[in-house]
Amino acid sequence: MKIRILRSARTTGADGIRFYERQEVGLGSYFLNSILSDIRSLSIYTGIHQKYDNFYFRMVCTRFPKFEDFNNDGLNDLTFISGTAARGANEIRTLLIYEKKSDELLHIKNSADYPNLAYNSRLDCIDAWSFYGGTATVFLRLKGDMLEEFASVEDFPPNRTVTVRDRNGREKVIRRDKIADNAHFI
Repeated sequence: MKIRILRSARTTGADGIRFYERQEVGLGSYFLNSILSDIRSLSIYTGIHQKYDNFYFRMVCTRFPKFEDFNNDGLNDLTFISGTAARGANEIRTLLIYEKKSDELLHIKNSADYPNLAYNSRLDCIDAWSFYGGTATVFLRLKGDMLEEFASVEDFPPNRTVTVRDRNGREKVIRRDKIADNAHFI
């Protein structure tokens, strides 16, 4: 088996190493070792990956980056694990939005402040779920290189609290209900 790593992947990998190393000393090396481990796994899983240009098989690294659309532009953005919280219940990921016009990734500076990020297509926003002694869902919009909260729902027994924020960041509780110990919500 012959493995070819495209020039664009080598460049992206080098950028990733530098990026991670700036976040924390040693994290760039960990990132590189994770990628090398994925490359070594190709000999075990050869031929099962998505075919590219009817000739090459392509594999996305499994241990670090995650690609999905976070701003509903039809293009994949990138998140990578930058920490965990609440004894592993909250995955902290840093978000990079792909800017087609400049062909660059825009670092969303406060994305690591919001755990378990996911795009919510129904509301066209980003959700962040926090698990602790209760649970909270924060609803976010992209504003430049930052995430901006516009609403949240918190279940912290014995209450469920729904909060909205105005454009100036002022919070307003719009609903507070008592929740039963055995209540189940969808």
